Parts: sequence; structure tokens; C-alpha cells
Amino acid sequence: MSLGSDFSGYSQSLEVLRGQTMSLEKFNDIYVKPYKSGTDKEEWKLDDLMPLIQENFGLKGLTGKDIEELNRSFREPKNGIFIQKIVEILDRKAGISWGTEAHTAAPVPVFSIGKGYEQFIGYYDNTDLFDKMAGAMGIYQLEISGDM
Repeated sequence: MSLGSDFSGYSQSLEVLRGQTMSLEKFNDIYVKPYKSGTDKEEWKLDDLMPLIQENFGLKGLTGKDIEELNRSFREPKNGIFIQKIVEILDRKAGISWGTEAHTAAPVPVFSIGKGYEQFIGYYDNTDLFDKMAGAMGIYQLEISGDM
């Protein structure tokens, strides 16, 4: 996760995230899937779900661009595209980013001190970082191999 982005002028409004009261998956299962499966595609209207989006994600004060992006993604048959767009807009308003959206494959240094610091020495796949952090925090026990 990166704090700040070119969309937010590298400032954060993390309080925006407090408006999210439901997971994307739950919102998709409870509202989006039933709506789309019970309505002909020609009749799909973002306005039908907008009050639920505002209620469950706190997305208010949407720009014309935001609404256009939501509308375009809502018309897609795959529900995941629409749900992803909701979180992209929410993240943008909060001033956070979950990646560069253009992978560089450049090594990123990770520094650690304290108990378990040795788990972070050397090069490893970025997807291992969560397991290493969870292990260091004692959330669950990791089996550490000697070939890090």
C-alpha cells in the first residue's frame, strides 16, 4: 500500500475509508449479482444501486469522471470489474494506492529491527512479505527454511 498518489496530490484523506461498512465481496453477493441476474442488461441502471454504494462505501461527492467510470464498469457483464472500480475510486479519494499499476520488477528494500528481524534478510518474492510479517507478529507460526 502506498500513501498518496498523483490523483490526490500525494496527500491522504484516510477518514474516507471509515465510510466502508461492507466488504466488496459481500456487497457483490448481496446486491450486485442478484440485481444483474434479475434484470435484463438493457435495463441495468447504476442509479438503482447508487444509494447502496453510498451507504456501504461512503462514496459521496463523486465527480463526473467517477460516475462515468462507475457507469462504464457497471455495464460490464463481469461483476468483478464494477466492484474493482468502486474500490479504485474509494482508494483514490482516500489518497492510497495498492501498487504502481505498472510493475517494474525492481527490488524494494525492506528493513526490520527487533524480534524476528532475520526473517526479512535477503531477497524473496514480494508475496512472501505478508507471511513473514504475520510470523514476526506471532499471528501464526511460520516454517522458516534455511535457504532465504
